[in-house]
Amino acid sequence: MVNYKRILETNWLQKQPVQQRMCIKIEAHIGNVNDLAFLNQDHRLYIITCGQDTTVKIWAAVTGVKLRTFEGHDAPVYSVCVHLYCQC
Repeated sequence: MVNYKRILETNWLQKQPVQQRMCIKIEAHIGNVNDLAFLNQDHRLYIITCGQDTTVKIWAAVTGVKLRTFEGHDAPVYSVCVHLYCQC
């Protein structure tokens, strides 16, 4: 059985009352999620994750939709660092 980890369960719009906050859950990686980073580009918020399944993924932070998967690593990916000029 494959064990998917939920990596993000967070409240957006922290200044809003609890009833108006948005919570998203993302089924991100097979195995552990090792790191995540946020990127704010062109007035859009993205989440970049990496995990035990040797992939790096980009997600739309507001909707939780996976936008891209980077494959090809031979081992688990333990860290992500977003460059200021990242082209998603």
